[in-house]
Formats: sequence, C-alpha cells, structure tokens
Amino acid sequence: MENADRTGTDDLQIGNLLRRAYRTHARAVNAALQPVRMTAQSFVVLDSLSSNNGLDQTALSRELHVEKAALTSTLRQLINDGFIRRTADSEDGRRQLVFLTKKGADFLVKNRPKLHHVRDRATAGISAADLRKLVLTLEKVIVNIDTHLDE
Repeated sequence: MENADRTGTDDLQIGNLLRRAYRTHARAVNAALQPVRMTAQSFVVLDSLSSNNGLDQTALSRELHVEKAALTSTLRQLINDGFIRRTADSEDGRRQLVFLTKKGADFLVKNRPKLHHVRDRATAGISAADLRKLVLTLEKVIVNIDTHLDE
C-alpha cells in the first residue's frame, strides 16, 4: 500500500499528539466522573461489558487493549463496589467470566451523559464528516500498529 504524502509530518509528533489527546481526554473524563467516584478506566470496563457481557479477563483485556495484569485491580474494585460480578464458566471452571450487574448497568445509564458532555466539548467546531474521517484514520492507525507490533 502506498503511503500518502507525509511532507511536514513527523512520526514522533503524531505519537505525541495521540498521547496528548488520550491523556487530555482521560483527564476530562476522570474529572467528569470524580463526583461519582469512578475512573475513566473503570467506566470503560463497564461500558465494554454492557455490549460484551460475560467475557473472561483475557478477552476483556484484548477488547480494551490493556494488559491483563493492569485490568486486575480495576476489576477487583468494580466487584467490591458491586458494579460487576465474576462467575465460573460452566464449561471450564478455571475460567472466570465477568458480568455487569444491575447496579453497574444503572450506573452507566445515569452517568453516560457526563461522557457525552466531554465528547461534545472535545469535538466542538468539528464537522461530522471530519469526525468520521478522524475515527476511520485512528482505527487504521490502531490496526497498523497492532499488525506490526511483534515485528
């Protein structure tokens, strides 16, 4: 595949912008969720389970693009708070499946508007067409990096 003209782009600059965008967004989400004592990472876990309920920790970590070990403390806190539960897999008792509880689902419904507000502020002044292009481009970047990560 032929690369687009990259005049004026610097791989380091792109990486730094991606990192800054992520950190800035995470800071805004954490600030929005702070009054309800939830972190961005915990919210992302709940949100993922809302559409993929019953994943094991390995599949969930793949889905979220985080290390399994990094997810462990988040899951433990969400279990302690009653937002999720673990259940042994009926086919393989060694596997623990993670499920959203009613409390977790209710929390998402009540607090998603906080994240919509963050999204709306972050994307103010950007056209729908540009946002679609941004999403498609970022998805390509992720696939490209994931594909070549082990090389």
